[in-house]
Amino acid sequence: MHDLGQAVIYAGFIVSLFGAVVGLLGSALRRPAWMEASKVALFGLLALYGVASMALLYSLLTHDFANKYVATYTDVDMPVAYLIAAFWGGEKGALLFWVLVLTGFSVLAVRKNKDRDAAYVSCATGILHSAILFFNILMVFESSPFEAFITFDGPADGKGMNPLLQNPVMTIHPPCMLTGYIAFTIPFAFGLAALLVGKLDDDWAKDTRVWTIVSWLFLTTGLILGGMWAYEELGWGGYWAWDPVENAGLIPWFTGTAFLHSVMIQERRGMLRRWNFFLVLLTFLLTIFGTFLTRSQLIDSIHAFADSTLAEYFLWYMLAIVVVSAYALGRRWREMAPESRIEHFLSRESFFVLNNLFLLACAFVVLWGTVFSKVSELESVQAMYNAVIGVYNATPLATWFGGAEEITQAIVLGEAWFNRVMVPIGLVLLLLTGIGPVISWRRATAKNFNKNMRGPLVVSLIATCAGGLLWAGIRILDFFETNTRMLQSAWLLDSRNAVTTGKALPAFESYSVFDAFGAWSATLSSLDVYAFLCFLFSAFVLSSIGVEFVRGARILARKHGGGILWNMGLLTMKNRRRYGG
Repeated sequence: MHDLGQAVIYAGFIVSLFGAVVGLLGSALRRPAWMEASKVALFGLLALYGVASMALLYSLLTHDFANKYVATYTDVDMPVAYLIAAFWGGEKGALLFWVLVLTGFSVLAVRKNKDRDAAYVSCATGILHSAILFFNILMVFESSPFEAFITFDGPADGKGMNPLLQNPVMTIHPPCMLTGYIAFTIPFAFGLAALLVGKLDDDWAKDTRVWTIVSWLFLTTGLILGGMWAYEELGWGGYWAWDPVENAGLIPWFTGTAFLHSVMIQERRGMLRRWNFFLVLLTFLLTIFGTFLTRSQLIDSIHAFADSTLAEYFLWYMLAIVVVSAYALGRRWREMAPESRIEHFLSRESFFVLNNLFLLACAFVVLWGTVFSKVSELESVQAMYNAVIGVYNATPLATWFGGAEEITQAIVLGEAWFNRVMVPIGLVLLLLTGIGPVISWRRATAKNFNKNMRGPLVVSLIATCAGGLLWAGIRILDFFETNTRMLQSAWLLDSRNAVTTGKALPAFESYSVFDAFGAWSATLSSLDVYAFLCFLFSAFVLSSIGVEFVRGARILARKHGGGILWNMGLLTMKNRRRYGG
């Protein structure tokens, strides 16, 4: 199986190189035969990687410890589910999984768009081949899953998988994250192809929207499952502790979410074309950067590939992506002038752009917090920072606001820093989630406000204030009862002592509800304010969505009859883009 698998990988390298060359040249020179050959090469690649994957699975299931990968990640006692999970559980297997899924997605995307402009589709096909080629290069020259022991037939038993990774969730979490990364290659390929060919209409956005949703869905599922695994295995005390590997998947999730929002503005108003191209290119770059983070020594995590040798390859690949993307964007920048502009701040377009800015701010904050420890340990960065601090400390500002300390070692921005910065941004995003879908296009009016937002605002305020008062009342009563019992116990003890010693009975110190209120209010912090705002904004989002559904269902009921719930389901099926979303 080793020889078969290795031969297939070498064949895949040749076919992907051929497909990339003829696809890109065929698009540039308008050669129909070359364009078709590039598409056919994709089917050949899918067959090749299917054979390679079956060969690796066979080696894993039959305990073929002559294969170094099998010997490293499995043992004879592992259950079948974990033997299969070992396919993507190590770096070498993950690379084969990557090219298999990417080739399958590429075949589906190219077939679905076979009626589009031939040069555009061929260029996208060549870019997809190039992405496949990169990962094939890694397997051919650096990290093959079919590398075998040369001098002997392998050990009698393998090392086995890390016990922390032998969790049912981990059989699903890694392939979900990898698939989320992989799926965004399709929007990148078609977006970049549209720029290179000059096909700047809205077709490319329609071609990529579904694949963006696929990527978003798998990333979301993977992030949730990763949090569950870490909660069970690592004892974080919560489902999220800003682990660097989990952050690596969260960063492109933010930018992908931003693209899903802003592409609607492009389709509806012909705006934000430049921005949407930028988001697609940036998100793909961040998926590669996330993969690079887990394969470099930049971060420490239980599920990072600390022994990987691929970091330099990914750096060069990211550099190539940046150069090509910047060239393509710069070349078509003037041609992508918007058809219309934002007319007023109080409009859906404006709030969607605001939503995008906050999502990108989230991505930047998480990225900065994740890599800051490595940045801050560089001597050049420390020297520059200390020079600036030295100038600051010599000014009156240091006297007024306090001096700053120089740094001499790496600074780790931990969970507390992330929470302090991200929670306020998250609350703003939550509020925008309620406003964005119900505010008017072009310009909101007082009539629109009264129709769409006044009701949800009143409902959310009443519900949150009632809930907040009930919670505060329960807490104050708890303080009152607890402290009253404590005072009564102390008074009874003092009274017994007084009777025993013949002293006068002590006066009973009363504890009022106002005292309980003061004790309770002293315990309040910014966390309680954030919690109150979170409930308020959540109630507003739910009520605004509810009002939209009920209003639409009532209109359908008047036209066709039926109950509200039936018509809400019918409404969703008739307008999935709005009500499904």
